[in-house]
Amino acid sequence: MTTLRRIVVLSAALATMLHVFNIRGAAFGNHVQASEAIAISTVNTVVSAGAGINLDVARTNISDVDIIVAVPADASQRDVGFDFQIDARDGSGNAVSRTQLGQSILAKGLVPHAPSAGLTNSGVLQVLKPNGKAHQSVAISDLYDLSHPGRYTIQVQQIDRVSGALVKSNRITLTVICELCMEIATR
Repeated sequence: MTTLRRIVVLSAALATMLHVFNIRGAAFGNHVQASEAIAISTVNTVVSAGAGINLDVARTNISDVDIIVAVPADASQRDVGFDFQIDARDGSGNAVSRTQLGQSILAKGLVPHAPSAGLTNSGVLQVLKPNGKAHQSVAISDLYDLSHPGRYTIQVQQIDRVSGALVKSNRITLTVICELCMEIATR
């Protein structure tokens, strides 16, 4: 095989691998534009220990093409049917332990445990048009043990299916206080 032919064959093989593994220009240090942005929020950032905490995850298509996202099959499925990873950390930066339900859901493969994980088996696909938004509520206190007083940071991330880039949301800080302290603070 001639040198030129080897170069052509190797180039074709490399191009195929880049396409198959969805790493495109990012592998060469080029800036890759993600197709979506993620923003998270919660109604209250100060809550009493043991209170339910719902996280609103808003995903916006920032590309000029339709994209597909996973959402719950119905509104009652707040803890399943998403294709992103939730990172919950305590005030020292340590990962927060999962609740029994959170561990069970993870063990069943219903919630991805890595940003590269694919669609869950309990969600449905939704097409987001350019500038379209999808909101999803996740009962974060059902998945992570946020029952101890202290500060917690929450962030959502996922691998963008179009660009292969890691997309991270904003970080929010939750302050969990004892219930008695909450009563005194509201007087």
